[in-house]
Amino acid sequence: MKWMKIIMIVSMALSLFGCSQNSNDTQNSQIDDNQNIILPEIDEDYFEVLTNHCDYSFYEDSVARYIVFKTISAKEYTADDLEVSFDQKVSFTYDFVCSENEISYELFSTYQGISWDKAIELHSSDKEFEYIYQYNDLYDNLENIPTLYEGQLAIAFDIDRSSDIDSLHQLNIKLNGQDYSYDIDHLSISHNNKMNDYSNFGYLSFQQLGRFEMNLNRSENNEYTLQNIVFYPADDLEITNIFFLESKNSIVSVYVTKIDSENITTNYQWDMQSPLAVNKGDEISLDITFKDENLNDQYIAYSNDTLYIEYTQDNQNFYDYMEFTYRLKMDEFEYYAMTYDQIDIMSYYNYLNAVIVSE
Repeated sequence: MKWMKIIMIVSMALSLFGCSQNSNDTQNSQIDDNQNIILPEIDEDYFEVLTNHCDYSFYEDSVARYIVFKTISAKEYTADDLEVSFDQKVSFTYDFVCSENEISYELFSTYQGISWDKAIELHSSDKEFEYIYQYNDLYDNLENIPTLYEGQLAIAFDIDRSSDIDSLHQLNIKLNGQDYSYDIDHLSISHNNKMNDYSNFGYLSFQQLGRFEMNLNRSENNEYTLQNIVFYPADDLEITNIFFLESKNSIVSVYVTKIDSENITTNYQWDMQSPLAVNKGDEISLDITFKDENLNDQYIAYSNDTLYIEYTQDNQNFYDYMEFTYRLKMDEFEYYAMTYDQIDIMSYYNYLNAVIVSE
């Protein structure tokens, strides 16, 4: 494999599960003498900003006007070490922090040859954990466990001092005299107000002000859930529609939890056809599952959107909205292993999904 090092461990006799194993299981349950340990070999100057699949739109009335890109590096850096620019003129400020992380056991064992497809076959059997944790002692006794630094590059845009931009296309970084450039799919700035067409609002009081942020794990069907969006109606009203500003997202389902003024809780899934009646004094919590086809086959992604709730009060239509961002994230070592060492990361997530489904 590309960029890997083999460390020869001489006179190591590790047997994780004793000598009572059948001969057919020996390969999967014991670590032999002269064990080959496979680890990622990371260049000491490695640095990367993950701008993969960025789809952001900022407006004049956007509450939050920033984006946070993930970085991965072999060394620790500070904001003073970076010079940040874009391919077009735009006004912004930035900050940067990072922290050191070690390779996980799960990824370490994947480098050693664990098959997560086989782990799925062994799930719920008495051999499952024997197989998965056969390299546990080896991992615990590593003298120089690989580490990477995960960084957060936060960029805040000054829309008032910037012109309209259909899209920024490139993020440029200068670090220790070295220039790096990273493609951006879409990052636009507009002085239009996204509420122009929906100007009447104010009867819903959201518990979370400003922006709803969520980190996502990859989903096979590209469905994700905005959980626990809580609001308090200022009057009796009927919700008639929930939709997104950007057409990239579609709503799959809405699950409602209502606590009324007498502290009685009801839970149900809204059919999104008949009006949803709520009353003054209620506490309403929505779990909204949406689908983003643009995330198909993506492992890293950044996106924002605006969720609108349309309702009627005294036979008049009103709107309230909640901005939200979602990030499809991947562990820094997983990203490195998949990108540079061609390690099959998805089989591990398939195993996790199989475990969740079976419980």
